[in-house]
Amino acid sequence: MTRLLRRMLRAFAAIAMLGCLALVALLAFLWLEHESEVTLPVPTGSFTVGRTIRDWTDPVDADSLAPVPGTRRELLVWIWYPSATGQSAVADDYLPLELRPLPGTADRANIWTLLTREAANVRGHKSWSASTPRIGREGSYSRMAA
Repeated sequence: MTRLLRRMLRAFAAIAMLGCLALVALLAFLWLEHESEVTLPVPTGSFTVGRTIRDWTDPVDADSLAPVPGTRRELLVWIWYPSATGQSAVADDYLPLELRPLPGTADRANIWTLLTREAANVRGHKSWSASTPRIGREGSYSRMAA
């Protein structure tokens, strides 16, 4: 009976060690994936993609769900639109610097941060506040999911 118990304990220890190694390998893979760069697909169509960010505040109504009473209702809006073709606008980061968490303030101990890509490592094909195109016989707008 003791021989069978020893074998079972050895098998359990081996399975536990393999499980720990698999967990370490998974966390290492997630960290490498989190830090790697990715380039989004180039949009198709005859227009390039422009983006602007607007911060709209309601001057009349207070936000009843705000943590501080009397705070005005606010809405941050990202607008993606087709921009003029052949424009020499500077390509922008996927997540603007103003909206990224400050270095050192991100919670690195939180496991869920490993499940998302570092925003500074995502490259897109859009320009910041590019001009809108003239609508005519140029065809359909390009579509891009980002």
